[in-house]
Amino acid sequence: MSHNAKTMPHSKELERLVLGAVLTDRNTMNTCIELIPDLDFFYDIRHQQIYQSLLNLRSKDFDIDLMTCTQQLRQEGHLETVGGAIYIAELASLVNSGLHIESHIRKLQEAYIKRRIIVSADTLLQQAFDPGTDALENLADTQVEIMRLAEILDKKGEHSMYQVVDTTLKDLVAKSKGQELTGIPSAIRAINTITAGYQPTDLIIVAARPSMGKTAFALNEVRVAAIQYQVPVAFFSLEMSYVQLGKRLISSETRIDSNTLKKPSTLSDFQWQKLATDTAKLSGAPIYVDDTAGLTIMQLRAKAARMVAKYGIKLIVVDYLQLIKNPAYKNREQEISSITRELKLMAKDLHVPVIALAQLSRAVEARGDKTPQLSDLRESGAIEQDADIITFLMRPEYYGMTEDEDGYPTAGLTKFIIAKHRNGDLGEIWLEHDLPHNLYGDIGTLSRETSMPVSQFEQEPTHNFYEKDDDMPF
Repeated sequence: MSHNAKTMPHSKELERLVLGAVLTDRNTMNTCIELIPDLDFFYDIRHQQIYQSLLNLRSKDFDIDLMTCTQQLRQEGHLETVGGAIYIAELASLVNSGLHIESHIRKLQEAYIKRRIIVSADTLLQQAFDPGTDALENLADTQVEIMRLAEILDKKGEHSMYQVVDTTLKDLVAKSKGQELTGIPSAIRAINTITAGYQPTDLIIVAARPSMGKTAFALNEVRVAAIQYQVPVAFFSLEMSYVQLGKRLISSETRIDSNTLKKPSTLSDFQWQKLATDTAKLSGAPIYVDDTAGLTIMQLRAKAARMVAKYGIKLIVVDYLQLIKNPAYKNREQEISSITRELKLMAKDLHVPVIALAQLSRAVEARGDKTPQLSDLRESGAIEQDADIITFLMRPEYYGMTEDEDGYPTAGLTKFIIAKHRNGDLGEIWLEHDLPHNLYGDIGTLSRETSMPVSQFEQEPTHNFYEKDDDMPF
């Protein structure tokens, strides 16, 4: 039966009690702001308008009481709409204090969630009858809404100092035993040393100018995480097809040059044999590619939620940020701001790290020093605010710099710059790259595998793969 045939779950009396408590006890407004994030928590439209006026008063740092609320509604032109000064006075007379306001709000939350479930179910039913809709998309949209509603009931509160100290000590003990890797491991030991792996709920930006190797870097991270650790990964490619990505991954596994794979008629018998044997691990790797072009941010979130539920995804990669759309915004800066905010919310809601590749502006090319800066991020303000980690890739040899500032050769090297790290150190790391095979590694690791000359950097060569640890946190 349609929800229109029944009265939606609500309690106008509880709504009146909550508003009356705010008008009577100024301290209750803090509880409301924390537990009522949406005007729709109030079913009665009059109560929505009154609550909005109370929020407006609070934003101006005005005292909240019967008189100020009445005056605010009058100034906004809504006093008569909500029932006049008499109705506001009635609300204020209902309670003497805000003693029970939190329990009242919790009951309003339950009614609100039930209403949202009914609406979602009704929408899902209508879409199911529409032959033109995608069933998986419908389920994903519903799942995102359900996860959002669950988050309302699962608000994290304050932690006692006992909890803080106990958790911190356990973290220190784990690190003292060499268990520093608490997130999804990078293929690069030096990156793991700084980040302890890619942490759940983090939004990580990997930005660079075109041709610096962003996609190659991301695929290298994905391949190592999925093959070496069996970490399920979702890769959203808004620019390249899944076949193009597949060729790059196959090139990494077989060490057959990407350009050679573009001309299969030139492959030798030995190379065909390698394709048959060396791709076995890759075929079984838990990597799931979505190459839908022109994705909106809400479509991406819905798809990601479905893949997390279906495949147990632990890492999400997006290539690349500026190709995502949000039709709700005409202004590009506001659009990027909404997209980065939604990516961060996606990381938190799904409890996975999200790596988003990003394009840098041409300002880098105009400077003598080609080292990227935060200001080089297009629409950088929003990205810088929402991201937990912002990194840059820069290949000095691309700009004709054959040596670094200390005189070491830069051929085959990429500078990995950590420009923002909300929970850790900043710094620069030199990586070895083999772009024809889409490979990155610590200094000295690729040279043994690819016939590249060993780097002259004074760094102990270490292999960039690790043994699977049964105690890893995923």
